[in-house]
Amino acid sequence: MAGSYGCLGVLTEISMKVLPRPRATLSLRREISLQEAMNEIAQWQLQPLPISGLCYFDNALWIRLEGGEGSVKSSA
Repeated sequence: MAGSYGCLGVLTEISMKVLPRPRATLSLRREISLQEAMNEIAQWQLQPLPISGLCYFDNALWIRLEGGEGSVKSSA
């Protein structure tokens, strides 16, 4: 906001995007090296998978799948 110096700004108009809640959610954890995780992620980008989140932490790749029940089940 111009001129507010980061405080006491007044919002006169905002736009929000609302998305429907996914029908199915599944979180998976795989213990693999960082290089293996990078290779797998590169391969997954070429496929139509319902991946909504990825995180590599503590030598494990965390994967979150969201979407229709059939697509989440077949991707797991």
